[in-house]
Amino acid sequence: MTAKFDRAFAILMRPDVEGGYVNDSRDNGGETKYGISKARYPHIDIKNLTLDQAKELYRKDYWNKFYCEALPWPLAEVLFDCVVNHSPLNPVRWLQEAVGAYPDGAIGPRTIAAVKAYPDPVKAAAKMTQLRMKYVKRLSDYPTYGDGWHNRHVTVLTEAVRWENNREDL
Repeated sequence: MTAKFDRAFAILMRPDVEGGYVNDSRDNGGETKYGISKARYPHIDIKNLTLDQAKELYRKDYWNKFYCEALPWPLAEVLFDCVVNHSPLNPVRWLQEAVGAYPDGAIGPRTIAAVKAYPDPVKAAAKMTQLRMKYVKRLSDYPTYGDGWHNRHVTVLTEAVRWENNREDL
């Protein structure tokens, strides 16, 4: 694990971002714990999932898969939360659009180079959050979950920027 991932995971596990066990019949993810859903992980006993197991899933299937470690903070944090909360294609496009890269939805060397070359990662993280909010407002379940999503997006961006402004070296 890295310090950057540990911080991103700590933000994700805030009770106002992801919570404990829930089984909301209105939620397409179904049974969920620590943000890990039965829909995404049908082979896992969600109710008995440990925090350490969830952390490893997040590291392997989200943080590493989307090269978050290679990205400057706070973009690493915002992308991480976006791919956790949404299908990955849109978040990668939001990242690409925020830094002026070609929005093909695939993260690779060109996107990473564009992100690293972008002069203001805080501004790009805010742009990603703006695109994310615009997206969720169009979802059919926005009336049910919109306030929670909005609060999550603001919290993640605020915490990412706070860490950026107070960081030692990420």
